[in-house]
Amino acid sequence: MKSKLKSVMKEKKVTVRELQKMSGVSLQTITKACDERINTCSVRSIYSIAKALEVSIVDLIEEEP
Repeated sequence: MKSKLKSVMKEKKVTVRELQKMSGVSLQTITKACDERINTCSVRSIYSIAKALEVSIVDLIEEEP
């Protein structure tokens, strides 16, 4: 899986620190979710991030061929 979190955050004009406050997810986890390590994040964390950004979980990930 490839993360689309950075682009969603840019589109929503949200910084990592703002997202941390909005979602309650640690900065470390958000950083992981911004790159290929998104697959190591818990579903609960990804759900919290998606909810804070008002998007679905599928909006945060891209399947690689």
